[in-house]
Amino acid sequence: MRTIAEQWADFERLVLPRTAGAVQRQETRRAFYAGAQAALTVSVEIADADLSDEAGAAVLEGLHDECQRFAGEIAAGRA
Repeated sequence: MRTIAEQWADFERLVLPRTAGAVQRQETRRAFYAGAQAALTVSVEIADADLSDEAGAAVLEGLHDECQRFAGEIAAGRA
């Protein structure tokens, strides 16, 4: 299982231009880790809510759909 730091390294390599300045790199890293924290928080909230497997899966599916919509907005130049 890859750590968040390892996933960040891949993301940084694939997304940030080599010419990115220190501030852009720092802010992007902060946003990346904030996203990771948000995902962990959702996982804990699902567990704490004692949802059924089906209900938990539905929550995750909704979040996946939300991310897919956002990716579509990026592709369309709206985000």
